[in-house]
Formats: sequence, C-alpha cells, structure tokens
Amino acid sequence: MNEPVAIHRREVAQRILMANRQGGWEGTHTDFKTELGSTSRDLAKLFKHILAFANTPRRTDAYLIFGVKEDKASGRFDHIGVAVDGFPQAERIYELLHHYTRLRDIFIDAAYEVDGKRTPYICIPLQDEGPQTVLHPFPGGIDVQEVFWRRGSSSARATDRDILRMRSDWERWCLDCRYEKTATSLINTLSKRFPNHKVLLDLGPCVRLIYDSAINDELGMHVAPVLVHAYWGFEPVEPAAIERLNQDKVQPTFQKTIIGARFSLNTLALAQSSSVRCVYLDEIYFVDDPYAKLCREFLRQLDIDQSSQDLSSIIDLDYRASGSGFTPEVRKSILSFLEDQLNGIGRSAVLVHGDFGCGKTTTAKQLVAELCEEYLRGNFEVPKVLYLDVSNMDIRSRRDECIEGQLNRLRLSREDVAHLVASVQQDQISVVFDGVDEMARPYTEAGRHDTIEVLRGIANRRVALYFVRTSYFPKRDEMIAQFALLADLDFSKSQKRIVVTEILHLRQEQVTEYLKARLGPEGATSIQGSLHKFRLESFLKDPLIVSLVAKLVEKEGIESLESLPRKEGKAHFLSSLIEQLVGREQKKRSRHSALFHDFLLFRRVLRTVAFNMTCRGNSSILQNQLKGFVERALDSEQDATEAVNEFRTMAWIHCSPDGTLRFRHEALTLVCAADHVCEAFELRDNLAIGDWQPTAPHAPEVCQYAGEVIEAPALLGATAMLSTELQFNVHQLVTKVLDASKDRRDIGAVPEDQLDERGLASICRGIATAPLSTLQAVKILLNSLGEKRARQITLALLWLLLRKDTTETSDAVLTLVRPIVRKDWNFCDELREIKKDPANFLDLMLLKDLHISIADFLDSLNYEMLFKKIYEIGDLETPTRQYADRTLRGMEGERNRRQASHSKQAQRRR
Repeated sequence: MNEPVAIHRREVAQRILMANRQGGWEGTHTDFKTELGSTSRDLAKLFKHILAFANTPRRTDAYLIFGVKEDKASGRFDHIGVAVDGFPQAERIYELLHHYTRLRDIFIDAAYEVDGKRTPYICIPLQDEGPQTVLHPFPGGIDVQEVFWRRGSSSARATDRDILRMRSDWERWCLDCRYEKTATSLINTLSKRFPNHKVLLDLGPCVRLIYDSAINDELGMHVAPVLVHAYWGFEPVEPAAIERLNQDKVQPTFQKTIIGARFSLNTLALAQSSSVRCVYLDEIYFVDDPYAKLCREFLRQLDIDQSSQDLSSIIDLDYRASGSGFTPEVRKSILSFLEDQLNGIGRSAVLVHGDFGCGKTTTAKQLVAELCEEYLRGNFEVPKVLYLDVSNMDIRSRRDECIEGQLNRLRLSREDVAHLVASVQQDQISVVFDGVDEMARPYTEAGRHDTIEVLRGIANRRVALYFVRTSYFPKRDEMIAQFALLADLDFSKSQKRIVVTEILHLRQEQVTEYLKARLGPEGATSIQGSLHKFRLESFLKDPLIVSLVAKLVEKEGIESLESLPRKEGKAHFLSSLIEQLVGREQKKRSRHSALFHDFLLFRRVLRTVAFNMTCRGNSSILQNQLKGFVERALDSEQDATEAVNEFRTMAWIHCSPDGTLRFRHEALTLVCAADHVCEAFELRDNLAIGDWQPTAPHAPEVCQYAGEVIEAPALLGATAMLSTELQFNVHQLVTKVLDASKDRRDIGAVPEDQLDERGLASICRGIATAPLSTLQAVKILLNSLGEKRARQITLALLWLLLRKDTTETSDAVLTLVRPIVRKDWNFCDELREIKKDPANFLDLMLLKDLHISIADFLDSLNYEMLFKKIYEIGDLETPTRQYADRTLRGMEGERNRRQASHSKQAQRRR
C-alpha cells in the first residue's frame, strides 16, 4: 500500500479512542472485535466482514480492529488487547485472501500495540471492481454467489436489489461521496456554492478558487480572502497538492484549503502540519434539508429496531404482481419493483398483501431505508417517501395530525415537522402505509369501509404503497375494489391506477441465506435437516415460522431441535411455536375488545375449529362453518359477525381467493386439535369430543400429539371419564391418548386440594376399568397426594384390582405396592394396623363411593391371589418379592389361626 504503517496505526488508535469516548462508533468504516480464532468458522466470519466492507459505499478506508470489547450497557468500547493466541498469523490470512478473493491492497498489521496491549487490525481500502465475492466455496460457510455488505453496525447479505445495482454500475454504487469527473463540471459546482467568488480558474491539475470569508476575532468582524485548490475525479489527493498550494502566490490569503473527493492519509498528515485545511467535496453537497433529517432519523431508529429484533439479514422477497401491464408470474426483488412503482405519475395505489409474518413490515421499512440512504448520498432523483404506521392511528385525527403524530416520534424540530407535513400535502413526498389491517377499527365490512375513507383523507396525489394482510378482506375481489377507491382513473386505459402485489413464500436458497446469517452454516444445516426429516418442510417456506424456529434455537440451542426424535419432542416443539404465534397475535390485538379481550376465547375457538377439521378430514373450512363455531363459543345473544371477522384475520388463517379458510400449517392444526382433546379431558366434557372419527386420516397423529402434550389434570380427567358410559369412539380416543402417554417421565403432579373425594372415586374406577392404559394416572395420584391419602388410595385401588387379569394389572399393582414395601413388614401387618383405628387410616367417604365393604376390605385373605400373582412375576426385584413372600406367609398364618379358632368353637358347641 502507498500509506505507511505509522499512518494506519495512528488512525486505528484514534478510532479506538473515539469509540471509547463517544460509543456507537461501528458502521460502514469500522468494526471492533475482541479476538479472532483460527478455525474455519472463525475465518469464514472474518472473510464475511472483509467482503462486506469491500462492497459497502464509503469514502475512506475501513478497519477491522481486534482487542476491543463492547460494553452493551453503555454502548462504549473498552480496549482490552488480544492474547498471544487471539489472532492467527497474518501470512495465513494473506494466503487465504489471495486464493479465495480478488480483493486488492488489503493490509494486515498483527504486531501493533496500543498502550502495551496487542491490537491487530485489518485495513480494507476502496475497491475498483465489485461486487466482491469468494472465488471458491470458503470452508466454514461462504458460497460463491453470496454477496455481503455492511448494514449499520453489522455485516449482512445484500438484497437482490442492491446486488443488481452493484453489478449494473459499480462506480456509482461504491462511492459514498460526490465527485466531479471534469474540470468544467467542478467549476460549475463551485460557482453555485461560492457565487461571490473573485477567482475561479482551471489550472490544469486543479481549479483555483478565491473567495472572501467572514472572520470574527478579537478585532471584530472583517473579511479575508481564502485560496482554494479543488481537484476533480475520485482518485485520492496526494501530498504533492500541498506543495502546489503553498507555491501558489497569486495573492496573500488568510486561509489555504484543498477540496477533493478523497485524501490519502499522507496528505491529511502533511496538511495538518502545514496549516492547510482539507475539505471533502461531499461537504459541498452535504444534504441537510428537513427531508434529509427525516431520512437520518428513520435510519437511526431502524438500526435500533433491527438490532433488537435480530433483523441483521433482510431478504428481498419474491412477489407476484397483477393489474394492467403485469403477468401473474413469480418475480424476484420486490424492493426493485416497488421503487419502480413509486416513480409513477399521478395518484396510484400499489397494494402489497400477504399472510401474517410474511415480511410486509420489514419490506416496507427496508424500501424506505434504501431510498433514504440514496438521498443522503446525493441522489436526488430517487422518490421521496414517508413511512407511516397506521396500526395505532387515531381515526378521528385530521390528515396533517396523523402525519405529524408519526413524525413527532422521531427527533425532529417543530420547524422540520411542519415543513415535512406541508411537503406531503403539496404532493412532494409519497406515503408508505403499513399496518393497514391493524387499524383500531372493527373487522366488519363497515369497519373496512371506514378504514379506506381514513386512508383517502391521509394520502396525497402521488403514488402510495399500502401493506395489508390478505385475510383482512373476506375475498380478494372486495380488497381490490376497496383500494381502487384510493386511485385515480387512467383515462387512456379506462381503469383505475391500482397495482396489486402478493408477497410469496421463501425459496430454498432464501431460507438457507437467512438461517446462515442468524445461526451460521452448521445451525442452518441442522434446522433444515431436522425439519425435513420430521416432515415439517412446509415451515421452511414461511418467513414467520422460520424466524420463530431460529429464535427458539438461539434461545435454547440446537438441542431444541435435536429433541425431535424423542417421543415427546415433536409435539412440544410444535406447541412452543403455537405459543409464540398466539403471543404475537395477542400483543397485536391487545387494543381490541369483543371476542379476544382476554384471548382465552380465541384459543378455545382455535382448538375447536382444528379438532373439527381433523375429524372431518378437511384441510379448509367455510366462513359459515366458522361462524357456527364462534356462535357456540359466545353467548347466544351476542352478534358473532365481528368475532368471526377477527378470527378470520388471525395469523393462523390463510384466506384463499374463493373465501375458504385454512390453517397456516397442517402440523400446527393437528397439535391444536390435540390441545382441544386435552382440554376436553380436563373438563371431562364428552360432548366436546363426541364427533371424534377414529378413521380420520390424521387421527393417529392427533392421539400421539395429545399423549405427548397432555398434563396431569387432563390425564386424570381422561382416566375418570373411563368410569362412565362413553360412546365407543370417545372411549377409543381416551384409551389411545392414555396409551400414548404411558412412557412419559415429565408429567408433574396435581395440587392435592384440587382432588376431592368424588373425583378420586371416579379416577379409581377408571384405573380399575383400564389398568393397562392408566398406569400414568396411578403414578400421578401417588405423587400428588400426601402420605396418608396416598396410602388410602393405594389400598382402595388394590382392592379394585383384585379380580382383574394378571397381564392387565401387574404393572399397576407393582406401582402401588412398591411404595409400601418395608423391611420386616408385610401387607397383613398393614391391615392389622388399620383395624386398630379405621376412622384415622381409612377414607370412609371414598370407600362408600366405591361401594366397598369395610369388613371385606380389611380381610387380608381376600388379597391372597393378588400377592400370589405378584410373587410369580419373573423379573421382580428382591425387596418386593420378599415382601410378597412375607405377606403370603402371614396370610397362611392367619388362615391357620382362623382354622384353629374355628375348631375350638366347634368343640365347645359339642
């Protein structure tokens, strides 16, 4: 490189100092790291950052500085240094750069120290060609086609729109400053900026400018001449320019200044020692009007939001456009398409619709952000736009109040806000409306009509973008007709100026790109493999589900997916996704009342609809069927219309063009149906599951999922239902779910105060009815009850199981007997102790409900066959076998005692 190492080191030290004092210093020019490992994955991350800096518009060299740690709380950076093994050899990095990239003039200084602390750094100068990518697949996870760039303070994959711009005009893309290509254009620019100049002359290598500058010093206000040498082109101004300026003796001047697109570090250092001022040409064009301030504030807030929401990777989604002049084919880069639409003339409506969580808001904000960045870089030809979130808008406000309310959330002065509001009213700025379907209005036809009227009052006579959830309207024809009211008539075509665009599901490569950005190559591969293996590949096309899965893995580790092979793993994984979806929906709907004021009713309707669809074997449901479910959930006097519309617009529902409704994913539908079954079990509601169809296509999966997610109260409720007369299909459902839960080890207990005597009696009868299926219920009872009540239940259950077949009762009997096994003790001793104080040791109410005679209950000989069967079990553990043996010997002694007593009584009678 041309610049000496000393200048680089001085620059690095200055950036560390500024980051420590000011904080928030990472961006398109600097990135701080604590250390750099030597593994393939570590080096892949390094190359990702280097390539990102190489592809990012900027005006100066970028630096990756190591040995600096960020303090998240304060936002400042602490210089901690790098250990001996905290940075690989520079030769190895150079070798990899040469083999895998075309990057030029990368400089690595691994020996630099600041304040005695090792501080390696890598300098990435501006590149003449681009976009820069790896030439071969890089070990650790970089593919040849991947293009990175800096987004705020992080490195991310570039969108399709940005990649297209890089490839079409790299020179225009890469320059984060303005420059003039010829002396003539430079003179024209300077003449506008300095209209009262005295001299403006082309000297060949530069342009000479002399103008009078106002100076305020201790002598007061006066005017002094300033000599300027200005350079065209984009090449850095070299130190020779300082000598040329100092030798220019055209007239005495107060100040000497050089203007150029860029300056070498040597030039900046020499200028400082020579009292020459260096001014970037970009400052001549510096944009600081109210719209530019809006752009900076929007970008600042967006960077904060994206950092908190893990949105470092933005996908430029595919779309399908309809309307005049468009064919309904799948196209790439919705960002490019929407930018083209904003360049249209007149009042047009561009409607962007898609499912909940498909990326509408992210797309809207990213579009506005990229247009703002273009404007700040001096491209005044891009459309001016204002992002307007109308989800929380007060519909009673005037148009200017709505816009003003949005602008007041940003750090803008009153004067700037007033200027921007006037610009919108004067049709100088287009409006991007987001959250249209979440406006605080009822989800009825009248409410939708009012929404359109409000939007009509806010929009101006420019092209406007409207982002809306597809299911907001019952049918797409109604949606298009309503938004057409916001557009003018195109007389040449005799139709409204409306374009309808649908955001589509993710492509496989987009999913891989997103997951790799968040979780790395290994995490992305693991997620995709797990979901494919367990037939959940439909999740990989859904942006919302993919983001929720990634969030789950980030929080709980990849082990959360590796648990899927376990019997209960898949159902719990799906249940966690359901809870996240419901939570997101509840948060969005928190301002609404009616059906979902506490969201419990929503869950009930959701589960009921899923259960009914599963029983019928249907993948969709008609709106009148949905209305019937909602009406049954509500009080009969309530109008269900608004509630049906609210449910129809939920994240769960996908509305087809013909108005039919289906759930977002089949697997989630089945888990919701399983939740309905479990809820019915807990409430012991036979009617709620009376429509169960054992032969339905997905009936086995629902039973399996229910067995995997069922909790203790529902399991005991299902057991109690077996004690009653059930329909055959319901009885079959109960036993199938109980069988599916038999091997679980994670089912907890039930609070003892929730188990009353009558309920316990039903549970005991249910256990006796199907001991093979209810073994889990036996364990729950023993874990839930105190020692005394557990003992009472144990004896009652043993009595009920006396006359059952051994193959059915052995596991249940052993589960009951093992807790009462004691050394030098047997079951006969247990009964003798009870006989001494039956009122204390027996639950007389329970025995009465079970129709058990106390005399028979306490007769040890009635249990002889039971303990013989226990003793004959082949693989019985020694303590239990010894307990059974002592019990049988005790019973034999009791029989001999009774026979002896009977003989004595007979002799007395003789």
